[in-house]
Amino acid sequence: MRKRLVVLGFALSQSVAMFATIEDAQPVSDSTEVPASPILVVEDPVKKTSEVALDTTDYFDEQNDIVEMDAAKPLPEYRWTTIGVSFGGGLAWYNSKPVNNRFAPCLRGGLNFDVPIGQWFSLQPELLFAVRGGGFKTEVGYNIEDNLFYFDVPINCKFSKRMNFSKTCTGRGFVSVGPVLSLGVFGKSTAKGFDDKEPVDNKLFQNNPDEETEHAIYRSFDFSFNFRLGYDFDSDWSFAIGYQLGVVNLMNDANYDPNEVKQYKTVYSENFPTLTNSSAYMTLSYRW
Repeated sequence: MRKRLVVLGFALSQSVAMFATIEDAQPVSDSTEVPASPILVVEDPVKKTSEVALDTTDYFDEQNDIVEMDAAKPLPEYRWTTIGVSFGGGLAWYNSKPVNNRFAPCLRGGLNFDVPIGQWFSLQPELLFAVRGGGFKTEVGYNIEDNLFYFDVPINCKFSKRMNFSKTCTGRGFVSVGPVLSLGVFGKSTAKGFDDKEPVDNKLFQNNPDEETEHAIYRSFDFSFNFRLGYDFDSDWSFAIGYQLGVVNLMNDANYDPNEVKQYKTVYSENFPTLTNSSAYMTLSYRW
């Protein structure tokens, strides 16, 4: 009996101890805070990058501005040497003493070359055959009409810039200026107004054996300045208007003897005549 009581008491004490342990232990729930772990946690780099957004607006705006500026800049235009043919005409006249000058038709045609030097400048030498002249009335009433035939060598300094007026009218506008060297190959002068006489024709750049003159009436060399304004179309056609100003006195007065000088003073004016030849013209050219 005593043994049974001892066993029952031991069992009861063990049961009480187990129950106390269960009461003290608290269940772990989802809301229970987990103490910080001393273990180093490595953050996800992908998640971190997505959470921290870089502000690159200013950078890309700046880059876009640079790209737009580069696109707006005109690229250097490739220019090459060209050869062309030109033909034109206009009016020529004398700047002379005596006065009472008259206009005469002028024609010009030949070859031209365009040698670019940079984007805006080029040299444009030409080899032309030109017909020009003039007319005037002398003090004694004679009407003089001259026709002069020249080989002209203009050397133009040409400044051009792209000027597109429309989608179909594209090209380069230009201004050119330069000297012109001229060699007279033939010239004829017709004088009218003599009493009871037919018009008299005289050679101008050669001596006149029929009249026993030892030298030509006009100098065969002429020098002038050429001014031109025009437009080079991308279709290889060119149009220009120009003005040629002569600066050399055509009258070959160096070898005249006093009697001839006196005769010319009587026919032309009180002073020995001074003639310089000028012209205004338009030309149309095609180049390759």
